[in-house]
Amino acid sequence: MNKPYKKILIPVLIISAVGGLVGWRVYSQGKAAPIFDSTEVRRSTVVQEVTVTGRVEPVETYDLSFATSGVVKTLAVQEGDMVASGQTLATLEVADVAMQQAQSKAALVGDRQTAEVALQKAEQSLAQTVRVNDIKIEEAKQKVRNAKTKLEIAKEQFDRIQAEDVEEIAASYLSAESAYTSALATYQELQEALQVLQASSTQSEKTAQADVAAARQALQLKQDTITSDGTLSANRAALGYQGAVLSKSVLRAPSAGVVAKVALQVGEYASPSAAVVTLVTPDLHITANVPEADIAKLSLNDTAAVTLDAYGEDAEFAATVASIDEVGTLVEGVAIYEVTFHFTEPDERIKSGMTANTTVHTDTRENVLAVPQRALITRNGDKLVRLVEGDGFREVPVKTGLRGSDGTVEITEGVSEGDRVVVFIEEEQ
Repeated sequence: MNKPYKKILIPVLIISAVGGLVGWRVYSQGKAAPIFDSTEVRRSTVVQEVTVTGRVEPVETYDLSFATSGVVKTLAVQEGDMVASGQTLATLEVADVAMQQAQSKAALVGDRQTAEVALQKAEQSLAQTVRVNDIKIEEAKQKVRNAKTKLEIAKEQFDRIQAEDVEEIAASYLSAESAYTSALATYQELQEALQVLQASSTQSEKTAQADVAAARQALQLKQDTITSDGTLSANRAALGYQGAVLSKSVLRAPSAGVVAKVALQVGEYASPSAAVVTLVTPDLHITANVPEADIAKLSLNDTAAVTLDAYGEDAEFAATVASIDEVGTLVEGVAIYEVTFHFTEPDERIKSGMTANTTVHTDTRENVLAVPQRALITRNGDKLVRLVEGDGFREVPVKTGLRGSDGTVEITEGVSEGDRVVVFIEEEQ
């Protein structure tokens, strides 16, 4: 390169470099810094809530009907009445069955009375037999005792004369011997008679006792439903059937509650398939359908705040989660689960059928770092925030915790209290 050309090129290069530098500085100074909004990372309480809309319903609803058909005879209640458990609500016309039952009862009573009289007679006969036998045996025993006394006297006399052994008293000896022999025979006969009488008395008493037992069993059979051979007596069978029919003709409340509906009137025909009275229990609860996205947040006994459309936001009622369905139901492709809420306290303002807006407090984290939801960025599965530095910012990864229902998110790692994070950036024009 010749010197004249070199002298010209060097100044040109220097001037171009200086111009470029000046131009870059002018350009950079002219380019505006990014415009964004930020907020400070603070400690706060993050509350997670699930809000659902449900309906107030009775805990139990009973559609009550008769177990048999017939014409309604009486209606003891009307809609809105409070009833007690077991209270009669309505009856059917069953006069003919009632008359038949009365006749069967009368027949059974007659049968039982006859059996009772027979038992009394058998017991009296037994007592009489025992008394007569006791008297006869006592008389026989007395005869034996008398005969024994005579025998002893005769033996004593015979022994005395026999000991003397003299000719003069031979006749007396023979007479004494004869008296002794006769007395002994009489004593033995009376003893044998006593034994026969005792045996006979025992047998007669056993027979009388058997008669009493048979009479008592006969009476028991009249009182029992089932006879000894396993069959029902005609009157007892009829009475049982008639009692069953009569019981089916009375409609009773299965539990305490409120009469919600009366479907028939006196004189109308009732069939077993048609509800006559609808009864609802006084206890009310809320049933609501919760979508799959929220069901995992709920737990039994979670507390909830309830407002009813009928009273607006000014009236709030406390409730708790009482039950959660284990199996969901698909509605328009979305799985929903029925959740039941029990009111904490009864309140007369709460009525069945009201729309209930229920907010469940599912979790709370106190004194934790939190940022608004819009400060978070998700990229490739990672959570990021833009941390403000000077006039700009830089992205930093963070770990999140509980998501609050007010739009805040707990940050467990990545930022410190007092840091500022970007929540909005103005798009360049």
